[in-house]
Amino acid sequence: MWNWLKRLLRRRTTDNVYAPNDVGVLVNLPEELQYLIGPALRYGQYQFESSMFDFLDKANRSQLAELRDTATRVKKSSHYLQVNHFLDKYSMTEYPECAKLYFLFGVMDHADLSFD
Repeated sequence: MWNWLKRLLRRRTTDNVYAPNDVGVLVNLPEELQYLIGPALRYGQYQFESSMFDFLDKANRSQLAELRDTATRVKKSSHYLQVNHFLDKYSMTEYPECAKLYFLFGVMDHADLSFD
C-alpha cells in the first residue's frame, strides 16, 4: 500500500519532479485518490487563469496526455466528490499542497477536460 509513497519520497527535485516535502497532507488522501498527488504537485502550481492558459499553450504532448488521463480516471471512478470532501477537511488556505490539488482541477477545466 505505501510502496508508491516510499518511491515518491526518494525522488529528487530535478526537471519537473516535485520535492518530497511538498506532499504534506496529501499523503492523507484515501488510497484510491493518491494517483492525484503527482499531477497536483506538477500542475497545481498554476493558480491564475492567465498562468493556466500560458501553461496549456506551452504544454507538451506528455503533459497534456497526463492531464487527460487524470481527468478521465477521476470521471470514470467518480472521485471528484471525494476530492471535494478531502478539500473540505484540509483547507487550501491552510495547506498549500491542497491548493495545488484544487488548482489541478482548474487546469484540467481550462483544458476542456471533463472530470465530474
